[in-house]
Amino acid sequence: MEEEKKPINVLEILSLIKEVWVKSIWPCKWIILILAIALAAWSYNKESSRIVIYSGGTTFMLEAESVGKSNLAGGNSMVANFMGSDKSNKNILMALFLSNKMKELTLLSSALVDGEEDLLINHYKRIHGAKLDSSGSYGFDTSFRYGKDPSKDSYLRQIASSLSASGFHAGTSEDGIFYLLFESSNEDFTLAIIENHIKIIGDYYIGKRLEKAQKVLKFSENHRNDVKKKLASTEYSLASLLDRSNGAVMNRALIDRTKLERKVGIYSAMYTSAEQTYQSARINVLKETPYIQIIDDARSPLRRSWNKPVPAAIKMFIIALVASIGVCVGIYFLRVFIKKQKTLLDNSIEV
Repeated sequence: MEEEKKPINVLEILSLIKEVWVKSIWPCKWIILILAIALAAWSYNKESSRIVIYSGGTTFMLEAESVGKSNLAGGNSMVANFMGSDKSNKNILMALFLSNKMKELTLLSSALVDGEEDLLINHYKRIHGAKLDSSGSYGFDTSFRYGKDPSKDSYLRQIASSLSASGFHAGTSEDGIFYLLFESSNEDFTLAIIENHIKIIGDYYIGKRLEKAQKVLKFSENHRNDVKKKLASTEYSLASLLDRSNGAVMNRALIDRTKLERKVGIYSAMYTSAEQTYQSARINVLKETPYIQIIDDARSPLRRSWNKPVPAAIKMFIIALVASIGVCVGIYFLRVFIKKQKTLLDNSIEV
């Protein structure tokens, strides 16, 4: 036979609450209140002194390196692999954005921060409270070269590595759109890091992608100029020969005239071919030139974190108050439990 459930007695519950309040909470009211106020004041001060963070970001895309890459490759898989797939090029670009070396080059670039034009590494030192050295600078200038000062090299590597831990993020979306995010305690510095890093990466990536094409262009330009000089020299020699004879070349000079005319014809054909090669090389450089197209750029005012000391203090006050009351209630029921166990033990001993 099932036992009948006893109905909830509201009066007993209220009586228990009153007893707990009178015997446990009320006697400790000042301790609870002082503890809650102290924690609220601590939370207020911590929130007030929290550094304001400025966060910014930009999205961009990598345009194709060449027009009709599959057509240029002519169906040759070796040529296509040499030129690189779109996916591999994006992977290379992403690796560059996360490269510590590229971050170091960005820190060594110049930018206007807080109205002062200086290297970003010097701005970083100033923002983080570094002192000026004996020369009145922060130690880095445009003459900096790797390997000359190991202490500066080590410091630069350390700061570049710390950027990732302090809010430097880069990645790609499923659609292939790149993003670069950065945050710091200085709005101008945040903007400068984002803008300069994209420029450094773009210049480096484009320079490496066009290295071979630029060499071909330079070679074809030098060859064209060389042929052009030889053609001009030969034409001048032929004109001088004709001038000396007033246009009527005698038989003894006919051989020289024939040779010069033959050279002019050869150099003219060579110059035409060299000019075509040079123009093709120029077009190839334009075709092979990748570029980074900014979609959403970073601009001021940036998103910033806001200090909210009053809400933080109120929240901490409530938490401390509830936690303290909970501790008092727990202690009360623990005492009641121990008292009951002691009574049961005493009764069992008497029996």
